[in-house]
Amino acid sequence: MEEDERRRQEDERRRQEDERRRQEEEEYEQRYYGTVVSIKKNHAHGNEYAFVEPGNKFLHPSDMRLGEWVDVGDEINYSIGYFNDRQKCVDVVITEYSG
Repeated sequence: MEEDERRRQEDERRRQEDERRRQEEEEYEQRYYGTVVSIKKNHAHGNEYAFVEPGNKFLHPSDMRLGEWVDVGDEINYSIGYFNDRQKCVDVVITEYSG
């Protein structure tokens, strides 16, 4: 009986993990639009990062095209990725510059 319960729990854990993975893949394939609302600097490393609305999503420079970076007010197109179980912008393209 205990073995059956353990198997059921393991099956449920696998099902949930498969569903989470499927959802992440779907979100990555979709494209979203947003606006850069703030840019911060990591004081320990000196690296900049940004936040995008809607959803206050994180944007790291490594998720931009090589050599590009954003300014506050820039409009971007992006897919959704995850870091530490939180959504972030990935495969980012600037669609309209604020300047």
